[in-house]
This record gives sequence, C-alpha cells and structure tokens, in this order.
Amino acid sequence: LSQPDRDALRELFERGPAPELIITGHIHRAATAQIGRVPVFICPSVHRQVELDLRREGQLRMGNDPSGIAVHLHGADPRLVSHMIPLARRMPRSG
Repeated sequence: LSQPDRDALRELFERGPAPELIITGHIHRAATAQIGRVPVFICPSVHRQVELDLRREGQLRMGNDPSGIAVHLHGADPRLVSHMIPLARRMPRSG
C-alpha cells in the first residue's frame, strides 16, 4: 500500500471499531506487518513467490522460494494461531 493509503487505513481504524486482524494474500510472498494497532498477515502463494527485494523501487521478479499455505485457527485460546506450511522445497526457475 502507498503511504497515503496506509495513513487512511490507520485513521479509519482509530476512529471506529477496528478489525482484530487482517489476513490477505495474492502478494506471492509471506509477510507480517501492522497498520496502527491492527496486525496484518500476508499469506504465501501456492505457486511461485516474489523474490525478496527490500528496495522501495524496482521490478518484482518471481523467484524460486518454496510455495506455501497458511492455516489459521481462530476463536481458541490463544485467540488466533497461524501456521505457515511450505509445499515444496524450491520451485524450478522459469525461463
């Protein structure tokens, strides 16, 4: 998300009831973050993962990190537990 979008979400969450957690995917890389007081969990892709590139600018490239899934258990104690499960050791590089 762009900085203005993150700021707008943070303000929205501070004004009213905020979600307990945001779980999303389709970014092709597992990650966690926080917007205001709300934790964000980004699930991995079941296919190819985006290469880790911490530069702000740059083209996204598909890498060969393992694919994976996430399983979330909600409502027990602790309130939420997330499990990351790799599906393959390494993905073959594409042409």
